[in-house]
Amino acid sequence: MLKIYLKPSVPEFTLKYVVDGYDVPTTCKTDPYNGSKVADQQGYHVNNSTIVITIVNQPFR
Repeated sequence: MLKIYLKPSVPEFTLKYVVDGYDVPTTCKTDPYNGSKVADQQGYHVNNSTIVITIVNQPFR
């Protein structure tokens, strides 16, 4: 009887910090009474940060 022992290998993994922030511009509208432009909503910055984890499982040897 032949016994074969499989030894699992260590999986490879990577961590990546991704920053995808963006700016939303100020929107303006025209005042119907005097025709001047008025800020409707002030612009702002959106922080969009994520951590991406990739795991590659190795086959048994």
